[in-house]
Amino acid sequence: MNYKLYYLLIVTLILSCQTENNKDLSNKPKNLVVSTSSTNSYKKYKLETGIITYKSKMLNFDIKTKLYFTDYGENECNESVIEMFGKKNTTRNFIKKDYLYTINLEQGFGSKQKVDSNYNLQQIDFRKFDDKFIKNFNAKEIGEEFVIEKKCKIYSLMFNEIESKYWVWNSIILKMEAEQDNIEIILEAVKIEENIEIPKDIFEIPKEMKIQDISVIMKKVNK
Repeated sequence: MNYKLYYLLIVTLILSCQTENNKDLSNKPKNLVVSTSSTNSYKKYKLETGIITYKSKMLNFDIKTKLYFTDYGENECNESVIEMFGKKNTTRNFIKKDYLYTINLEQGFGSKQKVDSNYNLQQIDFRKFDDKFIKNFNAKEIGEEFVIEKKCKIYSLMFNEIESKYWVWNSIILKMEAEQDNIEIILEAVKIEENIEIPKDIFEIPKEMKIQDISVIMKKVNK
C-alpha cells in the first residue's frame, strides 16, 4: 500500500465543521453529551454539536467515517469503520485530558499519546486561508460547486507530494479527491446533522480496553 496516500486519507477523515446556532440543549437526557460552554469567547467550530457522516473508497475498500463533536469542537471524535477480508475494524480517535487516544473496538486495545492543549484532530484548517496556508500547501481556490445541497469552494492543495482537491463549506471538507501512482482516494460527506445529542460513550474508553502509552513504548525502544 502507498503509505503517503493512506496517511492523506486518515488526515482528511479527521474533519471539522462550522455553522452558527445557539440552540438550548440544557434539558436533554443525562446519557447524552450537550454543550456547556455557549459563552466561550473562542469557538473552534460554529456548530455547538454535530455529526458528519462520510463515505470513502480506496483500493476497493469501502470506509465509513463519522465525526462527532460537542461544545463547539472542544470535544471531538473521529470514528472509521473498515471492512477488510470479511473482518470489521472500528477505530476511534479522540482527545481526552490532553491525550490523543486511538482505540480499536473489535480488537480491544488502543494507544494514547500526550498532545498540546491546542492540538486539533483536523490537520488542514481552511479557516486560515492566509499566506502561510497558501505557501505550506501550495493552495489555490479553483471554483465553486454544490455537494449535498451545500455550496462549496473548491481548493487545490499539494500535501506530502500528493495533489488533491477539496470541496469546502464553512470549513467542513465535504468532498476530497486525490490520486498518486494510480491509487485514487474519494471521500464525500453524505449527511450533516447539526446541533443534535451526541452519545456520551463516544468519548469514553471502554473499561475492558487495554491502552498503551506511546511515550513509554518509545522510551523502551530508545534504550
